[in-house]
Amino acid sequence: MKIYYFVPTKQDILRYTPKALEENLEYLVYGEGIINYYQLFRILLSKQTILLNGFRFVDRYIAQTALYLGCTVVILQHGRNDYFESKDLLLMLKKIFFVPRYKYESLFLIVGYIWFNFIRIKRRPLEVKSSCALIYFTENYKNLWIESLNKDNTHIVEKKVNAPNPISWGTELPITTIPKLPVFLIDEPLDVTLGLSDKKFFTLLNDLSIRLNIDTIYTRRHPRSKVEKFNKSINIIETKNVPLNVEILIGYKSNLLFCGIKADKFYQFNQESLNEISTSVLTRNENRNLKNYNEMSKEDFMCV
Repeated sequence: MKIYYFVPTKQDILRYTPKALEENLEYLVYGEGIINYYQLFRILLSKQTILLNGFRFVDRYIAQTALYLGCTVVILQHGRNDYFESKDLLLMLKKIFFVPRYKYESLFLIVGYIWFNFIRIKRRPLEVKSSCALIYFTENYKNLWIESLNKDNTHIVEKKVNAPNPISWGTELPITTIPKLPVFLIDEPLDVTLGLSDKKFFTLLNDLSIRLNIDTIYTRRHPRSKVEKFNKSINIIETKNVPLNVEILIGYKSNLLFCGIKADKFYQFNQESLNEISTSVLTRNENRNLKNYNEMSKEDFMCV
């Protein structure tokens, strides 16, 4: 059985593909140009099985349209960040005009809504419920999707899983670990996700370095961050490794924070500051009765 994986970028394919589904997937990218739009709409019309990995505007449009047209939809959760934590209109406009992916996503939504309204004139709603498998590891993600789909004629199969280990999930290649580093920064493109400019980002890091007398900060650059992001930073050294023990850990809400790093202190970014919070938020709680993505079979992902 073929499953069509709708993703915003080719990078998502490399980072967020469950091993059990690899042989069955055909990938369709909607955030890198208009070349795939025709095929995306053709698949939606043909009552296929669709796979999504987020709660973006485009994901919700695809899910709702696919279910209306009789497709089977499988939704998995790829990360931990809360959606809509930043509701800044200026940030949203900045994404659309300056980040190519969001520009194409916005264009896809405009074309998609016009196309769907035309199709809806010709097609009546299904008399039977469409099926959707919702695979999640945080309650917030589950609740957002259920609220989004509850108005549709949909049979939702909820499947809770253990949060994936970011050492092997969300990365193109497994990340190597080392025993210890004194200070480690978990990088994220916070200019896009949180609205924190690079200038403010480095100012906060510099202020923290002065306050705590930090000479060197080690970091592993996030796959979506600019390649040259840390080139001008004198006291920040890039590494491909992640330490298992640190004295000071710095970050926001990246999955990588929950890979099992033991930290004496944790400093977390928000839109205005960088503050120390309890390291207890970094704890990974696993349920022995639940599987993670690497342990799941193809059947585990289906609507059964």
